Amino acid sequence: MPAVPRGYFLDHVQNREAVRLRAYSHPYLRLCPVSRLVNTSGGSDFGGEGMEKEYLRTLRKSEKGLPANFAPNRIVYADPIDLTKMLDTPPGTGDISGVRDTKGLFFPS
Repeated sequence: MPAVPRGYFLDHVQNREAVRLRAYSHPYLRLCPVSRLVNTSGGSDFGGEGMEKEYLRTLRKSEKGLPANFAPNRIVYADPIDLTKMLDTPPGTGDISGVRDTKGLFFPS
């Protein structure tokens, strides 16, 4: 594998805490070289990943728990936040404007 360019980080695209909250529902971790801005924007509790973690915590605390489709070893496609980070675009915090600006690439109208 070539060296990661200066100023870039090999980022675990999916949030590690969210993976744990999902009971390790898929055994693989996506890695992608991203800029510092993307790396620090994506991991914030105020952006989409924070919303995802809060949602998963709520599910785990509910009477129903995690849904059956959280089963291990099923194919899990990247969500728009993951894809936005993989394009080296900051997903944003609060309003996740980076995801808004790139969603047309993933979901053409």
